[in-house]
Amino acid sequence: MSNKNNRRFLALDFDGVLVDSIQECLVVGNNAYAAYSGKGAKILSVDELSHAMLQKARHLRNYIRSGEDYVYIFHALHKKIELKDQIDFDAFLMANTELRTVFFNLFYLERQSLLIRERRLWLNLNPIYPGIPMLLYAYAKQDRLAIVSTKKSSYIIEILQHNGIEVAPKWIFHAHEEYSKRDIISDLLQQKKLAPCEIHFIDDQVSNLLAVQPLGVECFLAAWGYNDDKQRQTAARQKLPILTFQEFLQNY
Repeated sequence: MSNKNNRRFLALDFDGVLVDSIQECLVVGNNAYAAYSGKGAKILSVDELSHAMLQKARHLRNYIRSGEDYVYIFHALHKKIELKDQIDFDAFLMANTELRTVFFNLFYLERQSLLIRERRLWLNLNPIYPGIPMLLYAYAKQDRLAIVSTKKSSYIIEILQHNGIEVAPKWIFHAHEEYSKRDIISDLLQQKKLAPCEIHFIDDQVSNLLAVQPLGVECFLAAWGYNDDKQRQTAARQKLPILTFQEFLQNY
């Protein structure tokens, strides 16, 4: 990584890189599954889950790629299906693919409902990591920042504004099946007229980084995010640099 006074442009994932959103996502995921199955109660805090369920849900969070996957977490837990790694998790999703649209709709309905009914609680369930506001301010001020996330942009804007952070909405991108993170970063290269090496893409999901890597941008795995030892070992084998939170703040 070079020093800060160059043309480096940051493309940053949101959940697990800028914000510790696991509590909000598990609350919403639990409530969406309760609405689907009629099993279990809706909650406002992860403390209302059993210790065992919370631990397992936190572990499975490492494997999710989009919002509805949180509902699949609770589907697996209530069905007592053991999922050991990303391969198991992806296979479980494929085996239950008919539920994807249902879980997607329920997840976002529950999130929107929680935001409307318990706005302050919802925002507090999405704390920004220490030091991040100043970093975002510095890069956004120089027009060298994009947020690239599977979280819908409207929710990202809510969280940023709550923390006094202004990022132009045009630089907050919602990645989805029809417009992937790779597509977004490919477009950024053209829009900003950057050389690939000038974009630093930081994400906590190895598969996202591997999909973007062929573009030639600098890709880094956020070790403080939602990944486990096995995923970090995969990153190392694929020659993906692993960045600690301290390194992130110091070098950027």
